[in-house]
Amino acid sequence: MKRLAAPLLLAAALLAPDQAGSRDLDAVVGKALFRRIWTVAGASSRQSDGLGPLFNARACASCHEGAGGGQMADGAGLVLRFDDDPAYGRQLQTAAAPGHQPEGRLEVRWQAEPRRLADGTIVTLRRPVPQVGAPDAIAEPSRGSLRLAPGLAGLGMVEQALAEAGGFGLKAMHATLAQPVTEALLLDLGLSTAEHPEPWGDCTEAEPGCRKGPHGSGKGEGGVELAPGIVHSLLAYLRSLPPPAPTGPPDPDGEHLFTSLGCAACHRPELGGLRPYSDFRAHDLGPGLASDERDPAIGRRWRTTPLWGLGRRLMQGRPLLHDGRARDAQEAILWHDGAAGAASAGYAGLPEAERARLLAFLGGL
Repeated sequence: MKRLAAPLLLAAALLAPDQAGSRDLDAVVGKALFRRIWTVAGASSRQSDGLGPLFNARACASCHEGAGGGQMADGAGLVLRFDDDPAYGRQLQTAAAPGHQPEGRLEVRWQAEPRRLADGTIVTLRRPVPQVGAPDAIAEPSRGSLRLAPGLAGLGMVEQALAEAGGFGLKAMHATLAQPVTEALLLDLGLSTAEHPEPWGDCTEAEPGCRKGPHGSGKGEGGVELAPGIVHSLLAYLRSLPPPAPTGPPDPDGEHLFTSLGCAACHRPELGGLRPYSDFRAHDLGPGLASDERDPAIGRRWRTTPLWGLGRRLMQGRPLLHDGRARDAQEAILWHDGAAGAASAGYAGLPEAERARLLAFLGGL
Protein backbone atom coordinates (compact mmCIF):
# COMPACT_ATOMS: atom_id res chain seq x y z
CA MET A 1 0.00 0.00 0.00
CA LYS A 2 1.43 3.33 -1.05
CA ARG A 3 2.03 6.02 1.53
CA LEU A 4 0.23 9.30 0.91
CA ALA A 5 2.35 12.36 0.33
CA ALA A 6 2.23 14.96 3.12
CA PRO A 7 -0.10 17.38 1.28
CA LEU A 8 -2.53 14.55 0.58
CA LEU A 9 -2.43 13.44 4.21
CA LEU A 10 -3.35 16.99 5.25
CA ALA A 11 -6.16 17.15 2.71
CA ALA A 12 -7.49 13.78 3.86
CA ALA A 13 -7.43 14.94 7.46
CA LEU A 14 -9.29 18.13 6.60
CA LEU A 15 -11.92 16.26 4.61
CA ALA A 16 -12.39 13.45 7.15
CA PRO A 17 -15.45 13.87 9.37
CA ASP A 18 -14.59 15.13 12.85
CA GLN A 19 -17.45 13.84 14.94
CA ALA A 20 -16.49 15.82 18.04
CA GLY A 21 -16.10 19.01 16.01
CA SER A 22 -19.38 18.37 14.24
CA ARG A 23 -21.17 17.92 17.55
CA ASP A 24 -19.66 21.14 18.87
CA LEU A 25 -20.75 23.04 15.77
CA ASP A 26 -24.25 21.57 15.99
CA ALA A 27 -24.45 22.67 19.63
CA VAL A 28 -23.39 26.23 18.74
CA VAL A 29 -26.02 26.38 16.01
CA GLY A 30 -28.57 24.83 18.37
CA LYS A 31 -27.86 27.46 21.02
CA ALA A 32 -28.64 30.19 18.50
CA LEU A 33 -31.84 28.37 17.54
CA PHE A 34 -32.81 28.06 21.20
CA ARG A 35 -32.57 31.85 21.53
CA ARG A 36 -34.04 32.67 18.12
CA ILE A 37 -37.10 34.90 18.03
CA TRP A 38 -39.40 33.19 15.55
CA THR A 39 -41.69 35.21 13.28
CA VAL A 40 -44.89 34.48 11.38
CA ALA A 41 -44.80 33.30 7.77
CA GLY A 42 -44.16 36.03 5.22
CA ALA A 43 -41.66 37.89 7.38
CA SER A 44 -38.45 39.17 5.84
CA SER A 45 -36.33 36.40 7.39
CA ARG A 46 -37.22 33.09 5.71
CA GLN A 47 -35.02 31.23 8.20
CA SER A 48 -37.02 32.43 11.20
CA ASP A 49 -40.62 32.21 10.04
CA GLY A 50 -43.31 29.65 10.78
CA LEU A 51 -44.49 30.89 14.18
CA GLY A 52 -48.13 30.22 15.03
CA PRO A 53 -50.75 31.12 13.87
CA LEU A 54 -51.46 30.65 17.59
CA PHE A 55 -48.68 30.31 20.13
CA ASN A 56 -47.54 30.87 23.72
CA ALA A 57 -43.97 32.09 23.17
CA ARG A 58 -41.70 33.34 20.39
CA ALA A 59 -38.54 31.56 21.51
CA CYS A 60 -37.51 28.48 23.49
CA ALA A 61 -35.52 30.76 25.79
CA SER A 62 -38.68 32.72 26.63
CA CYS A 63 -39.86 29.84 28.83
CA HIS A 64 -36.47 28.31 29.64
CA GLU A 65 -34.26 31.28 30.43
CA GLY A 66 -30.72 29.99 30.85
CA ALA A 67 -32.13 26.50 30.13
CA GLY A 68 -33.88 26.73 33.50
CA GLY A 69 -37.53 26.27 34.37
CA GLY A 70 -40.40 28.70 34.08
CA GLN A 71 -41.47 31.43 36.47
CA MET A 72 -44.74 32.56 38.00
CA ALA A 73 -43.95 36.26 38.37
CA ASP A 74 -44.42 37.15 34.71
CA GLY A 75 -46.07 33.92 33.56
CA ALA A 76 -43.08 32.94 31.42
CA GLY A 77 -43.23 29.21 30.83
CA LEU A 78 -46.62 28.72 32.48
CA VAL A 79 -49.33 27.23 30.25
CA LEU A 80 -52.76 25.69 30.65
CA ARG A 81 -52.89 22.14 29.31
CA PHE A 82 -56.08 20.28 28.36
CA ASP A 83 -56.77 16.62 27.76
CA ASP A 84 -57.53 17.31 24.08
CA ASP A 85 -60.32 19.86 24.45
CA PRO A 86 -62.53 19.83 21.29
CA ALA A 87 -62.36 23.62 20.95
CA TYR A 88 -58.97 24.51 22.40
CA GLY A 89 -56.91 21.42 21.61
CA ARG A 90 -54.18 20.41 24.02
CA GLN A 91 -53.12 23.85 25.25
CA LEU A 92 -54.52 27.34 25.68
CA GLN A 93 -52.83 29.62 23.14
CA THR A 94 -52.41 33.11 24.60
CA ALA A 95 -50.81 34.89 21.61
CA ALA A 96 -51.55 35.05 17.90
CA ALA A 97 -50.21 36.15 14.53
CA PRO A 98 -51.60 39.35 12.98
CA GLY A 99 -55.15 38.80 11.80
CA HIS A 100 -55.84 36.14 14.42
CA GLN A 101 -57.07 36.28 17.98
CA PRO A 102 -55.54 34.45 20.95
CA GLU A 103 -57.72 31.73 22.45
CA GLY A 104 -57.76 33.50 25.78
CA ARG A 105 -55.84 34.98 28.68
CA LEU A 106 -54.50 32.68 31.37
CA GLU A 107 -55.37 33.79 34.89
CA VAL A 108 -54.52 32.03 38.15
CA ARG A 109 -56.46 32.36 41.39
CA TRP A 110 -54.95 30.97 44.59
CA GLN A 111 -56.71 29.01 47.33
CA ALA A 112 -55.04 28.89 50.74
CA GLU A 113 -54.76 25.48 52.41
CA PRO A 114 -53.31 25.59 55.95
CA ARG A 115 -51.38 22.52 57.10
CA ARG A 116 -50.55 21.82 60.76
CA LEU A 117 -47.27 20.04 61.50
CA ALA A 118 -46.74 17.70 64.44
CA ASP A 119 -45.16 20.41 66.61
CA GLY A 120 -48.06 22.81 66.00
CA THR A 121 -46.40 24.87 63.26
CA ILE A 122 -48.91 26.09 60.66
CA VAL A 123 -47.75 26.12 57.03
CA THR A 124 -50.08 27.78 54.54
CA LEU A 125 -49.98 25.97 51.24
CA ARG A 126 -51.60 27.39 48.12
CA ARG A 127 -53.55 25.63 45.40
CA PRO A 128 -53.71 27.23 41.91
CA VAL A 129 -57.08 27.52 40.22
CA PRO A 130 -56.58 28.31 36.51
CA GLN A 131 -59.13 30.43 34.69
CA VAL A 132 -59.48 31.49 31.06
CA GLY A 133 -60.17 35.16 30.45
CA ALA A 134 -61.74 35.12 27.00
CA PRO A 135 -64.73 37.42 26.43
CA ASP A 136 -65.18 36.13 22.86
CA ALA A 137 -64.44 32.49 23.65
CA ILE A 138 -65.69 30.04 21.03
CA ALA A 139 -66.58 27.60 23.79
CA GLU A 140 -66.16 27.06 27.50
CA PRO A 141 -62.93 25.10 27.94
CA SER A 142 -62.60 22.03 30.08
CA ARG A 143 -61.00 22.57 33.49
CA GLY A 144 -57.43 22.00 32.37
CA SER A 145 -54.32 22.01 34.52
CA LEU A 146 -51.24 24.19 34.72
CA ARG A 147 -47.79 23.21 33.50
CA LEU A 148 -44.61 25.08 34.38
CA ALA A 149 -41.66 24.69 32.02
CA PRO A 150 -39.07 22.33 33.59
CA GLY A 151 -35.33 22.85 33.71
CA LEU A 152 -33.30 21.34 30.86
CA ALA A 153 -29.70 21.27 32.11
CA GLY A 154 -28.11 17.83 32.23
CA LEU A 155 -30.95 15.98 30.52
CA GLY A 156 -28.77 14.93 27.59
CA MET A 157 -26.50 13.06 29.99
CA VAL A 158 -29.55 11.54 31.68
CA GLU A 159 -30.74 10.33 28.27
CA GLN A 160 -27.51 8.38 27.90
CA ALA A 161 -27.69 7.02 31.45
CA LEU A 162 -31.28 5.75 31.31
CA ALA A 163 -30.53 2.10 30.65
CA GLU A 164 -33.61 1.11 32.63
CA ALA A 165 -37.21 2.29 32.52
CA GLY A 166 -37.57 6.04 32.84
CA GLY A 167 -38.62 8.92 30.72
CA PHE A 168 -38.85 12.59 29.88
CA GLY A 169 -41.63 15.12 30.18
CA LEU A 170 -43.57 15.91 33.34
CA LYS A 171 -45.44 12.62 33.04
CA ALA A 172 -42.35 10.60 32.00
CA MET A 173 -44.24 9.45 28.90
CA HIS A 174 -41.43 10.17 26.43
CA ALA A 175 -38.58 7.72 25.88
CA THR A 176 -36.18 10.28 24.41
CA LEU A 177 -35.43 13.98 24.82
CA ALA A 178 -36.46 14.58 21.20
CA GLN A 179 -40.11 13.77 21.87
CA PRO A 180 -40.94 16.49 24.45
CA VAL A 181 -38.83 18.98 22.46
CA THR A 182 -40.78 18.52 19.21
CA GLU A 183 -44.02 18.51 21.20
CA ALA A 184 -43.08 21.86 22.77
CA LEU A 185 -42.18 23.29 19.34
CA LEU A 186 -45.68 22.37 18.17
CA LEU A 187 -47.72 23.42 21.21
CA ASP A 188 -45.73 26.42 22.48
CA LEU A 189 -44.54 28.00 19.22
CA GLY A 190 -46.76 26.45 16.55
CA LEU A 191 -43.73 25.16 14.62
CA SER A 192 -44.15 21.94 12.66
CA THR A 193 -41.52 19.20 12.45
CA ALA A 194 -41.31 15.77 10.83
CA GLU A 195 -42.64 14.33 14.09
CA HIS A 196 -45.55 16.81 14.19
CA PRO A 197 -46.14 17.99 10.60
CA GLU A 198 -49.34 19.97 11.27
CA PRO A 199 -48.47 23.53 10.07
CA TRP A 200 -51.27 25.08 12.15
CA GLY A 201 -49.88 23.87 15.46
CA ASP A 202 -52.56 23.23 18.08
CA CYS A 203 -55.48 24.77 16.15
CA THR A 204 -58.54 22.52 16.26
CA GLU A 205 -61.29 21.85 13.70
CA ALA A 206 -63.38 24.36 15.66
CA GLU A 207 -60.87 27.04 14.59
CA PRO A 208 -60.97 26.92 10.74
CA GLY A 209 -59.57 30.45 10.40
CA CYS A 210 -56.51 29.43 12.38
CA ARG A 211 -56.01 26.32 10.28
CA LYS A 212 -56.03 28.44 7.14
CA GLY A 213 -53.59 30.95 8.61
CA PRO A 214 -50.05 31.63 7.41
CA HIS A 215 -47.40 29.00 7.90
CA GLY A 216 -43.81 28.59 6.88
CA SER A 217 -43.86 25.05 5.49
CA GLY A 218 -42.01 24.59 2.22
CA LYS A 219 -40.80 21.87 -0.10
CA GLY A 220 -37.21 22.68 0.80
CA GLU A 221 -37.88 21.57 4.40
CA GLY A 222 -39.82 18.44 3.49
CA GLY A 223 -43.15 20.19 3.96
CA VAL A 224 -42.51 21.22 7.56
CA GLU A 225 -41.43 24.49 9.15
CA LEU A 226 -38.39 23.07 10.94
CA ALA A 227 -36.29 20.68 8.86
CA PRO A 228 -34.81 17.64 10.63
CA GLY A 229 -31.38 19.29 10.59
CA ILE A 230 -32.68 22.23 12.61
CA VAL A 231 -34.23 19.94 15.21
CA HIS A 232 -30.98 17.95 15.29
CA SER A 233 -28.95 21.06 16.07
CA LEU A 234 -31.39 22.18 18.75
CA LEU A 235 -31.17 18.76 20.40
CA ALA A 236 -27.37 18.85 20.13
CA TYR A 237 -27.35 22.05 22.17
CA LEU A 238 -29.70 20.66 24.82
CA ARG A 239 -27.65 17.46 25.04
CA SER A 240 -24.48 19.50 25.51
CA LEU A 241 -25.79 21.25 28.64
CA PRO A 242 -23.93 20.06 31.76
CA PRO A 243 -25.81 19.18 34.93
CA PRO A 244 -26.38 22.02 37.41
CA ALA A 245 -23.60 22.42 39.94
CA PRO A 246 -24.39 22.07 43.67
CA THR A 247 -24.67 25.34 45.55
CA GLY A 248 -23.34 24.03 48.85
CA PRO A 249 -20.86 21.49 50.28
CA PRO A 250 -21.96 17.87 50.77
CA ASP A 251 -23.91 17.24 53.98
CA PRO A 252 -23.83 13.52 54.91
CA ASP A 253 -26.11 14.05 57.91
CA GLY A 254 -28.68 15.87 55.77
CA GLU A 255 -28.53 13.16 53.13
CA HIS A 256 -28.97 10.49 55.81
CA LEU A 257 -32.11 12.27 56.97
CA PHE A 258 -33.28 12.52 53.35
CA THR A 259 -32.80 8.78 52.92
CA SER A 260 -34.30 7.76 56.27
CA LEU A 261 -37.56 9.54 55.42
CA GLY A 262 -37.82 7.52 52.20
CA CYS A 263 -37.24 10.45 49.83
CA ALA A 264 -34.36 8.64 48.11
CA ALA A 265 -36.66 5.81 47.00
CA CYS A 266 -37.83 8.01 44.11
CA HIS A 267 -35.32 10.88 44.25
CA ARG A 268 -32.44 8.47 43.69
CA PRO A 269 -29.17 10.29 44.42
CA GLU A 270 -27.20 8.42 41.74
CA LEU A 271 -28.08 7.36 38.22
CA GLY A 272 -25.46 6.05 35.82
CA GLY A 273 -22.64 7.99 37.46
CA LEU A 274 -24.73 11.17 37.66
CA ARG A 275 -26.25 12.77 40.77
CA PRO A 276 -29.71 13.94 39.59
CA TYR A 277 -31.69 12.83 42.65
CA SER A 278 -34.37 11.28 40.46
CA ASP A 279 -35.31 7.90 39.01
CA PHE A 280 -37.08 9.66 36.08
CA ARG A 281 -40.10 7.44 36.57
CA ALA A 282 -43.73 8.42 37.08
CA HIS A 283 -45.31 7.83 40.49
CA ASP A 284 -48.77 8.35 41.97
CA LEU A 285 -48.51 11.52 44.08
CA GLY A 286 -52.10 11.56 45.25
CA PRO A 287 -55.26 13.50 44.36
CA GLY A 288 -53.97 16.85 45.63
CA LEU A 289 -51.48 17.13 42.76
CA ALA A 290 -53.59 15.39 40.11
CA SER A 291 -53.95 16.96 36.67
CA ASP A 292 -57.13 17.03 34.60
CA GLU A 293 -56.98 13.78 32.60
CA ARG A 294 -59.65 11.41 31.33
CA ASP A 295 -57.81 8.62 33.10
CA PRO A 296 -57.51 9.58 36.80
CA ALA A 297 -54.59 7.18 37.22
CA ILE A 298 -52.58 9.17 34.68
CA GLY A 299 -53.66 12.44 36.28
CA ARG A 300 -52.16 11.42 39.63
CA ARG A 301 -48.83 10.31 38.17
CA TRP A 302 -45.84 12.62 37.81
CA ARG A 303 -42.21 12.07 36.91
CA THR A 304 -39.82 12.40 39.84
CA THR A 305 -38.39 15.88 39.45
CA PRO A 306 -34.56 15.87 39.49
CA LEU A 307 -33.33 17.85 42.47
CA TRP A 308 -29.95 18.86 41.10
CA GLY A 309 -29.91 22.63 40.74
CA LEU A 310 -32.62 22.97 43.40
CA GLY A 311 -30.49 25.30 45.51
CA ARG A 312 -29.98 27.74 42.66
CA ARG A 313 -33.67 27.66 41.80
CA LEU A 314 -34.56 28.47 45.39
CA MET A 315 -32.04 31.34 45.50
CA GLN A 316 -33.62 32.77 42.34
CA GLY A 317 -37.08 32.60 43.91
CA ARG A 318 -38.38 30.23 41.25
CA PRO A 319 -41.43 28.12 42.11
CA LEU A 320 -41.50 24.33 42.42
CA LEU A 321 -43.72 21.42 41.36
CA HIS A 322 -45.33 20.92 37.97
CA ASP A 323 -47.64 23.94 38.27
CA GLY A 324 -45.49 26.27 40.36
CA ARG A 325 -47.71 26.08 43.46
CA ALA A 326 -44.84 25.51 45.91
CA ARG A 327 -42.86 28.61 46.86
CA ASP A 328 -40.14 26.66 48.65
CA ALA A 329 -38.95 23.11 49.33
CA GLN A 330 -41.07 22.72 52.45
CA GLU A 331 -44.29 23.44 50.58
CA ALA A 332 -43.26 21.02 47.83
CA ILE A 333 -42.67 18.24 50.38
CA LEU A 334 -46.00 18.80 52.12
CA TRP A 335 -47.91 18.56 48.83
CA HIS A 336 -46.55 15.05 48.23
CA ASP A 337 -49.02 12.22 48.84
CA GLY A 338 -49.78 8.81 47.38
CA ALA A 339 -46.54 6.89 46.93
CA ALA A 340 -44.72 9.74 48.69
CA GLY A 341 -47.30 10.16 51.46
CA ALA A 342 -45.22 8.41 54.13
CA ALA A 343 -42.17 10.56 53.39
CA SER A 344 -44.25 13.74 53.50
CA ALA A 345 -45.88 12.70 56.77
CA GLY A 346 -42.47 11.81 58.17
CA TYR A 347 -41.21 15.30 57.38
CA ALA A 348 -44.29 16.86 59.03
CA GLY A 349 -43.51 14.87 62.17
CA LEU A 350 -39.89 16.00 62.50
CA PRO A 351 -38.73 18.48 65.15
CA GLU A 352 -38.05 21.96 63.82
CA ALA A 353 -34.25 21.52 63.96
CA GLU A 354 -34.35 18.39 61.82
CA ARG A 355 -36.72 19.98 59.33
CA ALA A 356 -34.28 22.86 59.03
CA ARG A 357 -31.40 20.40 58.55
CA LEU A 358 -33.23 18.66 55.70
CA LEU A 359 -34.17 21.93 54.01
CA ALA A 360 -30.56 23.15 54.28
CA PHE A 361 -29.41 19.91 52.62
CA LEU A 362 -31.89 20.42 49.76
CA GLY A 363 -30.78 24.02 49.41
CA GLY A 364 -27.23 22.82 48.79
CA LEU A 365 -28.13 20.59 45.82
